[in-house]
Amino acid sequence: MFHGRKKQAAKQPSEEEIKANSAKLEKIMIINKQMLKKRNEQDYSKEAFAQTEKFSYLSPDFYTLWNYRREIITQLFLDMDTQERLNTVKLELELLLKGISRSPKSYTLWFHRQWTIELGLKEEAKAAPTEWKS
Repeated sequence: MFHGRKKQAAKQPSEEEIKANSAKLEKIMIINKQMLKKRNEQDYSKEAFAQTEKFSYLSPDFYTLWNYRREIITQLFLDMDTQERLNTVKLELELLLKGISRSPKSYTLWFHRQWTIELGLKEEAKAAPTEWKS
């Protein structure tokens, strides 16, 4: 027994499941190659940003994906005002919430969430008045 549950024998996947998993793996490999090529070319466009979001649904534990997203966000921030940056952080946290609900044990998602929160706190500090009134 493990955590109050009886251990069940692993079942063999059906032919349909094997084919579906193979198709998904092939799709992941194609997108992965495209994404790595864009990263090597230092493509930090909004299109690349959108592609990393789509890829995060297929492979949320791929750490390079999240590093690339950080690089893109950092570059996009250069052309944004504080409010746009805060909106981007909010949207990133919403994306991570969806990902974490699907894969709650994914360390890569949790680490990216921590990075995003820290980034948001820095932006919030910039937006706050320099002198507090009592």
